[in-house]
Formats: sequence, structure tokens, C-alpha cells
Amino acid sequence: MEHGGGQRNAFKRRGPVDKRNLICEHCHKLGNSKDTCFKINGVSDLYRDLTVQRRKPAVGRAYAANEVQTPVDKSTATGHNLVSDLMEALKLI
Repeated sequence: MEHGGGQRNAFKRRGPVDKRNLICEHCHKLGNSKDTCFKINGVSDLYRDLTVQRRKPAVGRAYAANEVQTPVDKSTATGHNLVSDLMEALKLI
């Protein structure tokens, strides 16, 4: 079975484009060209949507620290000392 070669490469990504040597003839900004100048062509809907999306707080990306609780045995002398030392330290805060 043969596949059309043109279809396979239709959406092929181009490599990174070096825009450091571009200067817009209209707004004189570095990295822009007259073809892509926002002042001439306006801001695209895709760019506007992306900037709005970036300003929203990230929902569902809450990160929690790994929390481990170790019970302290109050019946032992060392456990009692730890609790009393902790209480004294909290009073200083």
C-alpha cells in the first residue's frame, strides 16, 4: 500500500528561526518583520487566547509536601522530654 508523500510532510515543523537580525520597517522592533507586525496586522486570536490563559491561576496543579506523622510515646521519658521541649520552643515563637 502506498501513501501520499505530500500529506506526510504537510505539517512538518520548521526548525528554530533566528529572528535577531530582523527589524520591522513599521515599528522598528527587533525580531519582528513587517509581515508579522502587530501594529499593522493586529494581535491574532491565538496569541490573545494564550496570554489570557497564562494569566489565569493554575487550577489542579496544587503540590503538597510529603507529610509523615510519627506518634510520640508520652509514657517514655524521652517522649515526654520531646513534647515539653517542643512546647518550650513554641512559646519562643
